[in-house]
Amino acid sequence: MPAQAGTLCLDLLSRQAEGRLLLAGQEMVMQRASAAGLSPEQLESTEVQALLQMLGRGPASPEERSLFVALALRGLDAALEAEPSEALPRRFVSHAAWLEIATPYQVFALVDRLLPPGSAERLWAAAGQIVQASVGPGPKTRALAAALLEAMSAAERGRPALRQLLQTLSDPALVALGARLLGEEASDEASRRHSITVEGRAGSPPRSGLLGMARLVTGLSALGWLLGGLLWLLGLRHRLRAELVEGGLRLHREVSIFGRSIRESSELFTLAAIASAGRTVRYPALLQLVGALASSIGLLVGGLWLFEGVLSGETFLLLVSAAAILLGGGLDLALGTLLPGRRAEVGFDLGLLPRRRVRMRGVPLAEVDRFLAALEERIAARAKT
Repeated sequence: MPAQAGTLCLDLLSRQAEGRLLLAGQEMVMQRASAAGLSPEQLESTEVQALLQMLGRGPASPEERSLFVALALRGLDAALEAEPSEALPRRFVSHAAWLEIATPYQVFALVDRLLPPGSAERLWAAAGQIVQASVGPGPKTRALAAALLEAMSAAERGRPALRQLLQTLSDPALVALGARLLGEEASDEASRRHSITVEGRAGSPPRSGLLGMARLVTGLSALGWLLGGLLWLLGLRHRLRAELVEGGLRLHREVSIFGRSIRESSELFTLAAIASAGRTVRYPALLQLVGALASSIGLLVGGLWLFEGVLSGETFLLLVSAAAILLGGGLDLALGTLLPGRRAEVGFDLGLLPRRRVRMRGVPLAEVDRFLAALEERIAARAKT
C-alpha cells in the first residue's frame, strides 16, 4: 500500500470527525485521493482500488474500520515528523475522541501498537492538554474528559502522561476517576488540593423589601459601610469558606486581626438545608459614571468647536474638535468597559433554611462555577435516590 494512502485516510478521518459523518462518498474520496498525491498509476492498482471502494461506501466491518484507522495512523506519523507543533496531535486526539464516543471506531487502542514511541507520547500529552482544557460542568465536556482518561489508562505510553495530568487536574471527580483507572487511590494531599471549596471575604447579604428600603432611608446602610471600612483599617478580617463534604456542606468562619486568628467556627448543613446558591459579578459603577460623563463632555465641547470650525473655516478648530470627541469616547471606553472588566468583583450567595443568607466577596470566578456545578450534581443525585 503506498504511503499516500495513509495521508488519504488521515484526511478522510479528520473530515468525517469534523462533519460528524461516517460516509465520505465516492466522489469525495476520489477528489481527496488526488489531493493526497496518489498518481494515476497507483489509482489503477488493485489494492488502491479496493481501498477507495471501501472508503466510498464506508467501512462496515470491524476489520475494515481497523484498516482505515491503521492507515490513518500511518499518515499521522508521517505528518507528525513534518510538523513539530502541537496543533496536529491535539486536533487528531479530539477527532479520535469523537469517533470513540459516538461511533464503533476504536482509535486509541492502536496508537501504542502502530505509532513509534515519540509520536505516541506526543498524542497522549495532547490528550492530557485536552482534558485539562475541557474541565467544566457540561455533560459533553465531562464525557470527553472521561473517555480520554480511560484511553490513557489503557495505553502503556499513556499511563505516565495520565499520572502527570493528575498532579495538576483541578476537577476532583476526574482526579478520582483517573486514579481508579490506574488502580490507585488519590493521595490525601491531592484530595485536599482538589477539594471542592469556595473561599472569600464575608459580606453583608443584600436586603430587599421594606427592610432594605428602611436601611437606605435611615442611613443605617451607610453607617454599616463606614463601620466596616473602619474595622478593615484596624486590621480586622472576616473570612468564609464553604466546602462540599459527604452528604452536605461545611461552612467555616475565621476572624483575624493583622493575620492572627482570634475566632474560628465551623457549621455543617445537609443538602436539604440549602435553599439557594448563586454568584454575582459587580463592576465599579463610579468608573462607568466618569466614563459616561467624559464622553458627554467630549461630544458637547467637540460639537461646539466643530460647528465653530465649519463656520470660520479654521482647520485648527476642526482638529481640536475631533480630538475632543475621540478623547471623550476613549475615556468612556477605558473607564466604562476595559478597567471595570478587569476589576470586576465576584460574589457568592448562599441561602440556608429556614431564613439565613450568607455572602462571600472577592472569590475566583472559576472556583465559584466549579463549586456550583458540583453542588448541582450532588443535589440532582440526591433527588434521584
